[in-house]
Amino acid sequence: MLTKQDDFIGHQLPTTFAHVMSSDPSWMERIWYTGRPKPAADFIFDVGLGWHPNRNVMDGFAGVAFAGKQYNFRASRRLRPDPLTTAIGPMKIEVLEGLRRHRLTLAPNESSFRSISNS
Repeated sequence: MLTKQDDFIGHQLPTTFAHVMSSDPSWMERIWYTGRPKPAADFIFDVGLGWHPNRNVMDGFAGVAFAGKQYNFRASRRLRPDPLTTAIGPMKIEVLEGLRRHRLTLAPNESSFRSISNS
């Protein structure tokens, strides 16, 4: 049976999460979302996280292109001691239902935030 754990970032091996498939420093996993409203308009967004266990780094990005301009957000943090938390500063991706729904959040400060959910 599939669970929320199946959508977690982190390579699944028959060992602990401290071990990944390769010792290559460039080995990584990524989560990436792209969206565009219907009908197609002059608007598109991308949000994603990268998990780099051999470099002890998690990085993230968000970007919006609208009316001929592009706006970007990039952040990174140390992966350990919390390697399965998919949050970097004000950015967070949550698994709501395994393989079905996720919540993408970019919160500029604690008093206000914007969320985008897929269904």
